[in-house]
Amino acid sequence: MDAPDGAGFVNHVTFALGEEGSPMFSVGRDSLAAQNLQGSTQASFLIRAPDGSAHGGSSVALFGAVEAVAERDVSTSMLQALSSSTGWSQEHLASQQWQRFLPSKVFFMDSAYATEAWVDVPDLWEAQPNLLAQDVPQLLEKLNSKHTQDLARFAKVYSGNSADVESRVLSVDHLGFDLSVRHAGKADASAQRVGLKVPPQTLEEAISAFTKLFQEAYAREQGWM
Repeated sequence: MDAPDGAGFVNHVTFALGEEGSPMFSVGRDSLAAQNLQGSTQASFLIRAPDGSAHGGSSVALFGAVEAVAERDVSTSMLQALSSSTGWSQEHLASQQWQRFLPSKVFFMDSAYATEAWVDVPDLWEAQPNLLAQDVPQLLEKLNSKHTQDLARFAKVYSGNSADVESRVLSVDHLGFDLSVRHAGKADASAQRVGLKVPPQTLEEAISAFTKLFQEAYAREQGWM
């Protein structure tokens, strides 16, 4: 908090997840953020998925406390991941003052379905990562730019609605995907969840899964199934 008037102090940080799932981040040793944390460890931590990524626009807000992390707890794999995403050297990252955020409350906002809810902290620890997260931007660009007719046919066939539709994929993970569908004459689109029978583990497997769905939708449209 800002001491004079109690207003919240906002600071952008690059973070990684520790082995137990807690966000770990660094702040400059002489930064105002570091000084504030010395005065009070209570803080909030907002994470928002970038547009065009998996669950783009969705966010999770954590409320809790911050604790200093011992140098031995900053793993080589975490430094490698951060170095790859930020372009900073592992040596520079290792020299930073690392902190761990310990949430006591969690609030989630889902942009695809326009829903929000408080989440139990144990449920946060049990959540599984999206195995396709790194490939989602490329996959979304491919599906939504090169397969618009296939997506519209799929949505039309499986919704059982004879009216023309516009459709695009909002997000993909190894368990399924979120599809935005807008029927002709309707101003608003709705989001629908579609499961995948065989969870894809790679980008190639995900593309293959969509290809099969498109082929099956075409066969059903032609009355072959």
